[in-house]
Formats: sequence, structure tokens, C-alpha cells
Amino acid sequence: MGAPLYFSLVAVLIGSLASAQERQFGTAEWQALVPVASSRQWFVKIGVAFFLALAFFATAIVFARLTLPPGDGPSARALLLLGVGLVLWTSAGLYASSLSTSGVRALALSLVLLLAMTFVVPLIGRVEWWVIDLIAAPDWPVYAAMAFAHPSVNALTQALIAGLVILLLRLAFTNHRSAETGAARVWRQSALLVGYIAVALMINGLVRLG
Repeated sequence: MGAPLYFSLVAVLIGSLASAQERQFGTAEWQALVPVASSRQWFVKIGVAFFLALAFFATAIVFARLTLPPGDGPSARALLLLGVGLVLWTSAGLYASSLSTSGVRALALSLVLLLAMTFVVPLIGRVEWWVIDLIAAPDWPVYAAMAFAHPSVNALTQALIAGLVILLLRLAFTNHRSAETGAARVWRQSALLVGYIAVALMINGLVRLG
């Protein structure tokens, strides 16, 4: 539990400083005057964020391999889970950073997103299972809810997580280059994210139970 939480916090911290610090230091405005496309600037920004997060992760893994006895290190599946989580939490940090005017606020919002996804995603999965169980298949066993609440890291799950990462980065880019502020946009984006997560959990759960 300690290692996943630690890496998640590091990834969130790296992502949350990407855009928010520019607004805090006042450098975001003059970047719009640079003769470089905003999309290219954004790709450089997220590339640096992911590089730092993955480089830190790789360094920690190499250190663990060198210091721990053979067989005591993390398994390949655990490393895959940590790697996928690292990409997801870095993306969440980048999204929070695109909505914030300082690194501290971005980090606080990122932690809220981390907690929300940790507790809300299983809740959405269990509600979906309950509805399907009530309507379509009352003879499904109780443990079927785990297919929604705790999906395994297979090819389908990785594709769905990749879709969530792309959605987070796309929304973050929209926020980063927009001067619009207000709660309406945040609510629209929140509804879109929750809707995607609900559909992704439904697809993953039905495929596994089918």
C-alpha cells in the first residue's frame, strides 16, 4: 500500500506543477506570443511531465532491484499496475494544474481527484452491478460486483484507461489555452469524466462477466 500511494503522490505532484506555476509566475501570458503553436507547447509540457514521472519510477525500480534480495522485489504485474497508475495520476495532476492558478491549489485539487477516483469509481461500479443484477440477471453471484469495482489490468482495461488519460489531457489542453473561468466549464467537464468512467466500468464489467 505504501509504494503505490507514494508513487501516486509523486506523479500527482509532477503533473500539478505543469500549468499552475506558469500562471502564478505570470509567464503563461507571454507564452501565447511565442511563434510556436500552443499544441506543440502543450505536447512539450506533458512530455516533460511524463518523462519526469516515469524516470523517477524507473530509478526507484532499479534501486529496488539492486538492493533487495532476488525474488523479494515487485512482480511484473505489480510493476504494470504501478506504471499504469503513474500515467493516470500524472494526467490527473496535469488536468488539475490546468484549472488552478498556483501549484499549491493544483496539488490540493489533484489530491481531491485522487480520493474521488479511489472511492467514487468502486461506488459507480457497484451501483452499475446492482442495476444490471436487478434488471437482467438476478442469479449472478455477489462477487460479480468486483468485475466493476476492481478491474484487472488486461488489454481492454488498459485501452479504457488510455482513453481516460487522453480525455484528461484533452480537457487540460482546452483549459490551458482558454481564458474562460467559471464553475460551468468545470461542471461540464466533471460530468463528461464521470460519464466516461461509468461507461468504461460498464464495458469492462460486462466483458469480464460475459
